[in-house]
Amino acid sequence: TEHRRSTRMCGCLARLFCCYGCCCKKKKTVAVEPVAVEPAKQQTPPEDEIRGRSQWADGARYIGDFKNAMRHGEGTFTWSNGDIYEGEWREDVCDGRGTLISANGDKYEGDFKMGVKDGQGKKMWTNGDVYDGAWRGGQQEGSGTFAMGDGPNHGCRYVGQWGAGRREGE
Repeated sequence: TEHRRSTRMCGCLARLFCCYGCCCKKKKTVAVEPVAVEPAKQQTPPEDEIRGRSQWADGARYIGDFKNAMRHGEGTFTWSNGDIYEGEWREDVCDGRGTLISANGDKYEGDFKMGVKDGQGKKMWTNGDVYDGAWRGGQQEGSGTFAMGDGPNHGCRYVGQWGAGRREGE
């Protein structure tokens, strides 16, 4: 069975914070093809729920759950630039627990809400820097700990409050 659907592919800079499902109005039609499920896990899903895969013209791809022709449930999306999101989806956007690995090796593990980092999470940069704490709207917000990795300040830590992605305190 082949299903057709439209999806948003973001071409703006905000895509780095919104899991590429936000603001662009560009529509692309892609094919959703069902994939085999292990016999032990097979259940009869409602007709509007399937496990499948989808491929975009630019090379992006998704493998996971669909509901009402949208990414919904558990799945993995790989962008054409090499970024990968693996985790929970709701109505075609990253929503719930997930892991976002950038092509450059930076990694975020934690909560997403409506496509952005929101809740508790941990970001690890390739230079060894680590932030572990609260996020809101894609930025560090609330209580968190930042530890510096490589460089002249290696080992320095800040534990405290954050606002709009910046530390608030000393």
